[in-house]
Amino acid sequence: MLASAESNSLVKPYHAICLDCASHHGLNGPGSGPYTCPVCRQPLSDPEVCKQFLRPSEEWKSVALCGLSPTAVMECAGRALSFWSYQMTNQILCQQQANKSLQLHCAKIEQEVDSIWSQGNTRISALTAKIKDMELEEQGLRRKCEDLRLSVAEKNKKLAQSQELYNKLKRRLSKPQSQYLPSQRRGMTPEYTTQ
Repeated sequence: MLASAESNSLVKPYHAICLDCASHHGLNGPGSGPYTCPVCRQPLSDPEVCKQFLRPSEEWKSVALCGLSPTAVMECAGRALSFWSYQMTNQILCQQQANKSLQLHCAKIEQEVDSIWSQGNTRISALTAKIKDMELEEQGLRRKCEDLRLSVAEKNKKLAQSQELYNKLKRRLSKPQSQYLPSQRRGMTPEYTTQ
């Protein structure tokens, strides 16, 4: 990949790396060799590594190729264009690979989202059906409770009536018989005494 730094270490045949990476791989200083290209892992000899300014000054541009024949200048220009063409091709291939990897990742995530969405919809449908069933069950229970309440009220009413009748009868039986008039005695049940 091309770096935007002012100076890069240039590794032949076609790889440019930044100075930090070159130092990290032992290409920038005095080393004992053998050198290996950090990009393609090819073995390198010492002269294959050179420091190059990718943004040269105007003075350097005006004197760098002075005195060279047009053939040498064209050869240098051709090699420079070939280098940049190779770099751009590799950069495009890397971007395409990254794009393909991202597309596969996005497709996988999309499948997971669709699966989660489908599971969520299924769960919502099941819960909606369960809620409807529970609402019907609640209505049935409410009807039963109302029926039981009415039944209890009716039984309480009957119990109150029975209690009232019982209390009246108890009061009547607890009065002495002498208090009753003869007309009242006729309606009462005769008591039998044993001698």
